[in-house]
Amino acid sequence: HAKVMLALVLFEVLDCVLFVVSRPGFRLAFLSRSGFLWLLPGVQSLVACFRVVTTEFVSIATFLAGTLVVFAWICSLTFQDNDDMYQGALVSTGLDTFSHALDTMFVSGTTISFVQRLLPTYTMYRSSGLLWLVFLVLVHVLLLSLVLDTLVS
Repeated sequence: HAKVMLALVLFEVLDCVLFVVSRPGFRLAFLSRSGFLWLLPGVQSLVACFRVVTTEFVSIATFLAGTLVVFAWICSLTFQDNDDMYQGALVSTGLDTFSHALDTMFVSGTTISFVQRLLPTYTMYRSSGLLWLVFLVLVHVLLLSLVLDTLVS
């Protein structure tokens, strides 16, 4: 780290000399000062911790995204041609195309509004409750809890 520190000090001195001589409209002192900050042991420890957490988070978030895509695909195939009505709205609202189903699965899997999103299909087709049960157990109980646990730990 001694060579990096020396280079940062020389860059800072060069910036000061240029500022005294020519008074430019901008300064590059923030680069060397940021470099000094990155060389602190506490900051290096924090960066190492961030790398570990990011790796764990990305691996779990990938499984979460994959699960959302698979269930969106299943729902779009199941409900795309459904014309049944529930309380004046189509039962397949939000599940009629893959992009709509992906949005519905994302909102249902990451927020508490899954009841509003999934209730029409469950009311018309009680057997879809098994699909929603598996979805909610996988996404809410397992994956979403792991994502939050990774961020908190």
